[in-house]
Amino acid sequence: MRDEVIVPQSSLKWLTSQPDDVMSMGEAFSEIDQVAYMTGDSKHVTDDWSGWLVKHNINAVLEKIVVALNAELSYAFDTRFGTDEDNWTELNVHKTMGLVVAQASSRFIVGLPLCNSAISFMKALY
Repeated sequence: MRDEVIVPQSSLKWLTSQPDDVMSMGEAFSEIDQVAYMTGDSKHVTDDWSGWLVKHNINAVLEKIVVALNAELSYAFDTRFGTDEDNWTELNVHKTMGLVVAQASSRFIVGLPLCNSAISFMKALY
């Protein structure tokens, strides 16, 4: 269990201006997501490497990434939800969206063709 503090909207500017040793947004997200309990360490959320990576490397190739991600999402939605407008099929939306997110994440993280292997693994889990 944890304690939560609700801050009025009028205090948000003050809150976000606090240094990390006083009020850390990364630590707050780590606690909300229970990262340390799931992965054994909160560094996966609190470490600044991801922001550095985005700032220095990903911005330069963002357009290519977005095009690839858009193509993967289009394929994932068509594959998972179907394109047949006449014959509808019942499906579990939560499970299906989990597969769509996993597929898009895999495309972003490992690219083609490895993301297809990851999706086959995810299907086996469900």
